[in-house]
Amino acid sequence: MLACHYNDKFYKDPYKFDPVRWQELEPPPFTFGSFGFGPHTCMGKSLAYLITKITTVVFMLHYDRMAIDPS
Repeated sequence: MLACHYNDKFYKDPYKFDPVRWQELEPPPFTFGSFGFGPHTCMGKSLAYLITKITTVVFMLHYDRMAIDPS
């Protein structure tokens, strides 16, 4: 996985911190994988997604809804 992130075949200047490189419309396949691919994915992937959803809900419950004036 790490070899894909530092491969100069896919990225210009791969050792430079440049998060914009992943904003391409069609990035090369399998060049960025935060949880891995195929049958050997990260074991905590589903837990990470669940924690993200729970955190978002708890965050939203602690704030009142703001009224939007339609006029």
